[in-house]
Amino acid sequence: MDIRQRLHLSGMDSHAPELARKWGLGLEVTDFCYAPMLDDPATLPAVHEKMAGIDHFWLHAPFAELAPCAVDPLVREVTARRYRQALSAARQLGIRRLVIHSGYIPLVYFPEWFTEQSVAFWREFLPEVPEDMVLALENVMDETPQLMTDIVRQVDDPRLGLCLDVGHANPCASRCRSCSAPAVPIAPPPFVPLRSVPPGTGGNPSGNGAGNAGTAPAHGGKKKSHPSSCVYGENSVE
Repeated sequence: MDIRQRLHLSGMDSHAPELARKWGLGLEVTDFCYAPMLDDPATLPAVHEKMAGIDHFWLHAPFAELAPCAVDPLVREVTARRYRQALSAARQLGIRRLVIHSGYIPLVYFPEWFTEQSVAFWREFLPEVPEDMVLALENVMDETPQLMTDIVRQVDDPRLGLCLDVGHANPCASRCRSCSAPAVPIAPPPFVPLRSVPPGTGGNPSGNGAGNAGTAPAHGGKKKSHPSSCVYGENSVE
């Protein structure tokens, strides 16, 4: 496989569509990270225009205030509604792969609650997902990879996989020893897309290099490849 088929530039960079076309790379559609864009009828035509000349994609679902494991059932309803809208947008755009934040927030959700309730949410929601689509749970504030791998293993559905965001894991790893590099390879159900971050930032938004999660083991042959896996490039490219 041409490695370019597994490299996707994040649409957070306004130059990403142009550069993806130039270099033959994929594109991560990020327009719907801001949930109200799902309600704007002008968004889909604009995104479709950006996609012209590019042939492989991921779509990033909205995430702010959304939590599959929410304590309040009304929040779960809103979460499911926004995910349905993201699925609909993806289908209309011909995109079959979506990235969705896990929703874990330390000191708000007990890990046991997060895992149990996330499993319940995804078991209920996944029957609405077409068989040819894949949702990848992405780590953000997750303090250990075990939480998401437990969810995916218990749900046991090929439509639910994992997205390892090294940039998010890095600052987390400075607080949690279990997030350090040796723990990364435990994440192989059923695929592990990777996100990269600019050198020297350590994945920390402040750019001060904090964090210590190494990336080498994630590439080191301890996981099997999967046809739905890909590598994200979140670097700003000039």
